[in-house]
Amino acid sequence: MDQRPSYRGKLIYAAQLLALSAAYVALGRLGLVMASFNRFAALVWPSTGLALAALTLGGYRLWPGIAVGAFATNLWSGAPPLVAFAVAVGNTSEAVVGAFALRRFPGFDASLARFRDIVALAVLAGMASTVISATIGVASLVLSGRVSPADFGRAWVVWWTGNLLGDLIVAPLLLTWASTWRVASRPAALAEAAALGAVLSVSAALVFIQRPEAVVEKPILLPYVLFLPLIWAALRFGVRGAATGMFVVAFAAVLGTYTGHGIFVCADWTDSLFALHAFLVAAALATLLIGSLVCELRESEERQRIAVEAAHLGVWFWNLKTDRLVWTPACKSMHGIDPDEEVSYGRFLETLHPDDREETQRATRQALEKCTDYWVEHRVLWPDGSLHWISGTGRVLCDEACEPYRMVGVSLDITAHKRADQERAELLLRERAARAEAQAATHAKDEFLAVLSHELRAPLQSMLGWTRMLRAPGVDMHKVQKGLETIERNVKLQGQLIEDLLDVSRIVAGKLQLAQERVDLADIIASAIESAKVAAQVKSIEVNATIAPLGGDVLGDPGRLLQVVSNLLLNAVKFTPDGGHIRVRLDREASQARIMVQDTGRGISPELLPYIFDRFRQAESRIGRPHDGLGLGLTIVRHLVELHGGTVKAESPGEGQGATLTVRLPLAF
Repeated sequence: MDQRPSYRGKLIYAAQLLALSAAYVALGRLGLVMASFNRFAALVWPSTGLALAALTLGGYRLWPGIAVGAFATNLWSGAPPLVAFAVAVGNTSEAVVGAFALRRFPGFDASLARFRDIVALAVLAGMASTVISATIGVASLVLSGRVSPADFGRAWVVWWTGNLLGDLIVAPLLLTWASTWRVASRPAALAEAAALGAVLSVSAALVFIQRPEAVVEKPILLPYVLFLPLIWAALRFGVRGAATGMFVVAFAAVLGTYTGHGIFVCADWTDSLFALHAFLVAAALATLLIGSLVCELRESEERQRIAVEAAHLGVWFWNLKTDRLVWTPACKSMHGIDPDEEVSYGRFLETLHPDDREETQRATRQALEKCTDYWVEHRVLWPDGSLHWISGTGRVLCDEACEPYRMVGVSLDITAHKRADQERAELLLRERAARAEAQAATHAKDEFLAVLSHELRAPLQSMLGWTRMLRAPGVDMHKVQKGLETIERNVKLQGQLIEDLLDVSRIVAGKLQLAQERVDLADIIASAIESAKVAAQVKSIEVNATIAPLGGDVLGDPGRLLQVVSNLLLNAVKFTPDGGHIRVRLDREASQARIMVQDTGRGISPELLPYIFDRFRQAESRIGRPHDGLGLGLTIVRHLVELHGGTVKAESPGEGQGATLTVRLPLAF
């Protein structure tokens, strides 16, 4: 690919060189009007600042424009071509070396917004590179006879200081404005800039329009009064304001001194030059340095502001001498305080949760007594009643006598983090509980399978044993009858076990179907008691029933409701010792029918009570399983009752103190 510049690029480059040469010649002629030695050593050489700014911003490729401009300027001033060429070489070399030094200076910024940039400009370009031009230029004048060898020193100093002022006055003006042309758009800032320009222009004109003797009679017209508006410009508008203000003062000072006005005019013209140069150098350096420090401070504050806003921090300052507490709007917002409200330490404590105030005060006292850092987390009550967590971090500033005089710090709203931590803790607890429940369910299921295998195998072994016995020859009829009864009982037992398993399976699958008809619970309870009477008589258990009128029936499946009451009664008989009592009660509670089965049996431990209706839970398995069954009866009861729109509840004072199971079913009117 062809990397040569295009025709349009060449035209732009040529136009830049032409414009730079023309500007150099114009400023050079302006500076030579006030020449000190044979129209060549000027009070201020503005072209030096132009050349330095052009090469710093535009690059070294612009050096031909400087060379042509310098040669033309000196040739126009009457210098022989050879002398003009030598001076042009010196001026061009000075600009190239100065720009090279600045561009190679680590981190140099052409906007001059840092202290180190001003120092680099003054030392590397203003003081060092100008030696080249002064030496070559004055030497060429001496060799050509334009300046006598005896005046070499004075001419060199005037040349060097003139170029130095060009770098300190013209270059900063061009560099700062070229870096950004944007000006403040706020009306207040524009009005202030206009007022500053007017004050500075009028002050400079008054100081340098007076005759020297008038200035002596009126000390208020001394140049030091100009430092006030210059400092104003630096403090309010940074280094660009300082450079612009210094340019106005320098223009007035040079023009006034050249025309014989102002305090710097002396009997000897060289002394006038040195006095003027000393003032301008001191004023330029002081003003530019102040402006750069202001820019650095603003940049640092802006970085801190961005960092604080990005981190969602609130900043506070507490002057311990005046007891004045200052909060940023973000800090007030965290504590639910209006942005316009004045804040005191007492007002701050009022925003805290009552339980956290003492701890916060203790942390504050400890930090003040020991001059240590301050850190505390506290809860804040907002006016709307919401609770927020705030983390406060601060530092106590102490004087040489270790007496605290100020406390500064930041606040951070950590409500979201606290809520996240709480949610994580709750999730962890739930996960642990779920894991423990799953482990318990797995253990219960394993135990249930063991029980199931036992409950299925025991009847089979009994039936197998009696079957073999009945096949033996010579068995009498009494044993035959007993064997058949045992086989029949075990077959019924296995049938009931299988039916319970099928019921649980239907319940889990949601396939259990219920009939819907009006059912008289008194008849259901009577039938259930009749079915359980034989089992109760075997253990000499007394069963009493109390039936109260309900004023209505229950809508449901009579067979399943009978199964519910029968399971409750058989469960009570199973766990009630010989000679015990079982009480059955039917009554009405609001719009529900209540069935209570109370026994004097073994009771239920508090640990097992919440799980008594769960599948695979066997209280008796923990103590050797003295009773038969799979422990599914109460599980079936709960599901059947819930399918009828009711509830079931188990209560027990403890082991050995009996238990009460209560079923509530809605009445149908």
